[in-house]
Amino acid sequence: MRKRWMKYRASESSWRNGAAPQGHEIWGALWRDHAQTGATAPPAAASSPDPMDVAREREEEAVSLAVLQRRHELDTAVTEVLQSMATGQYGRCIECGQHIAVARLRAMPLAVRCLACQERFERAGRITAARESRYEMQEVML
Repeated sequence: MRKRWMKYRASESSWRNGAAPQGHEIWGALWRDHAQTGATAPPAAASSPDPMDVAREREEEAVSLAVLQRRHELDTAVTEVLQSMATGQYGRCIECGQHIAVARLRAMPLAVRCLACQERFERAGRITAARESRYEMQEVML
């Protein structure tokens, strides 16, 4: 018996039709995109599967999902930049409103924050991730 992933239907994906999915819809879109690649679960074997094969398949699936997540992040960034170009705000920081350095824009055309604001944004993200990680560790220990 083969377990097949849900078939991808472009008409069901709001991400593919121009609107970025929100919250739990993101993972649904990622799974649909993953299914588009034709991924199938391994066939059930009469004996227990080789642990190395199972680990390799899980790793390949994790990599595929990471690639899809990165693609979604880039799509979002491109959309933000295109919107800022349409409104004449390209090159301005979305946090403080100051001009983003030309050298930064040349190196990273999708930059939406100046260097100082980007550093604060990333630092805040790391702090939040560390807090969540500690919280999860405390739950495991309880």
